[in-house]
Parts: sequence; C-alpha cells; structure tokens
Amino acid sequence: LNHMAVRLDAKLDQGMRTLAERVPAIAEALSEVESIRIVNLARLHRAARNCSETEARDLATIEYAAYIGLQIMRPRLTISELEGLHEAFVKLVALPSSQAAAHD
Repeated sequence: LNHMAVRLDAKLDQGMRTLAERVPAIAEALSEVESIRIVNLARLHRAARNCSETEARDLATIEYAAYIGLQIMRPRLTISELEGLHEAFVKLVALPSSQAAAHD
C-alpha cells in the first residue's frame, strides 16, 4: 500500500484540498475518502499488530496525517525518501512503548 501511495501525484491531492476549501460538496467527498482510507489503514494495523480497534484507528490517523503533512511540508521528497520515512514510522510503531519513549 505504501509503495503505491508514494507514487501517487501529490499535486492532484493538493489540488483537491484547495478546491475543498471553496466547494462544500468537494470538502464532504474528501472527508469521506479520508475516512475510508483511515478505516482501511486501521484494519491493516489491527491485523499486523493485533491491537485494539482504538489503537489501530489512532495509528492509522497519525500515519495518514503524516502522509498528507509530508506532501505539504516537503513536496519535493523523492519516492525513495518517502519510503524511507515510512519505514522509520513502521519501526517506531513496532517498538514497545518503553523503547519508543526512550527515543524522545
């Protein structure tokens, strides 16, 4: 999923977000798409980590927010750089809570 996501044209997504600021129907559709994406990510986290629904949804929301945020903050990142950042996220998520806190 990540492999496919980092290859999408971020300009299309950014354009939809710009339109959503002006057109309520597009904002509603975008919100629905984001909800579906987060639900699907949560399902993957739940299966991979055997975690609660709440934890899976929180992780999915954070992961999706980071994905969208990177498109805005660092629009010129290469596919390789984006994949590397995703790998770092996956490693941090896999750490037990005590180890993750030690990274702070």
